[in-house]
Amino acid sequence: MENRFPCAKCGNCCKRLGKGDWTGISLFPWETHLFPKDAVKPNLGLGGAPDDPAFKTVLYIYDSSACVHIDDDWCLIHDQRPVVCRSYPFRMAIKGEDEMIYEVAPECSAIKSWPVKQTIAQRYEEMDAAELIGEHLQRFYKSDKPKWRYDKHQWTQIGKG
Repeated sequence: MENRFPCAKCGNCCKRLGKGDWTGISLFPWETHLFPKDAVKPNLGLGGAPDDPAFKTVLYIYDSSACVHIDDDWCLIHDQRPVVCRSYPFRMAIKGEDEMIYEVAPECSAIKSWPVKQTIAQRYEEMDAAELIGEHLQRFYKSDKPKWRYDKHQWTQIGKG
């Protein structure tokens, strides 16, 4: 049985996007319309070169210190929020060859009371969204196409494929 994560409703996940290990909001291409165009930047791409018509941006980032949709510690687009927001405070990480584990955002005030080496014994529905993101990223990194990251206004190749 899945439960909702016991969110403290502090809004730190939305008001502090520029702090800690998890900065910005990762967006799939179908989610970019939710944010101001000038604050949405490419993040990861696949293909021969960024100017190639077959090149595909597979992940974007909302690059801001706070979410435009937070108001009084509440999300104004909560019912249509991006997948990464639905997954918070969890994310999937790849350990070793193919082992996927959950990481928990250290800045989340609801987990501050958890023991440091807490094993997550309960299943939370936010984990489903974290798994979806993990699966997309795993496909990206396993692709045989050249991989690119957008940083400082330019694409840099990060993998040959």
